[in-house]
Amino acid sequence: MLSHYVGILGIFGAFLPAIFAGHVFFNPTRAYAPWAKAASSIAALVGIAWGVFGYAVDHHWYSSKYAYFELLALKYLCAGLALGFVLSISMARPYKKISSDDARRDASR
Repeated sequence: MLSHYVGILGIFGAFLPAIFAGHVFFNPTRAYAPWAKAASSIAALVGIAWGVFGYAVDHHWYSSKYAYFELLALKYLCAGLALGFVLSISMARPYKKISSDDARRDASR
């Protein structure tokens, strides 16, 4: 039963940073800074790596105890990086809120 929850958490952990990166790039009401777009791209890649390493650990893709611990360390490193990037972008305030009229004007160009 617990393994199902671990699999669901792995799927969410892998794809939520990518969804967040899409939000940063394509949100018409907020203009994020260029560093936030680069950081969200890195978070998306690291989040997918988190999912791949988690899948490798859960499905025993290792040959020794040392390889297991290396995969586990890489999994948690990727998790920390992805969550850190997402939280830092979420808490940063230097974005500019764009009114709906400005968004329509930009979209029509």
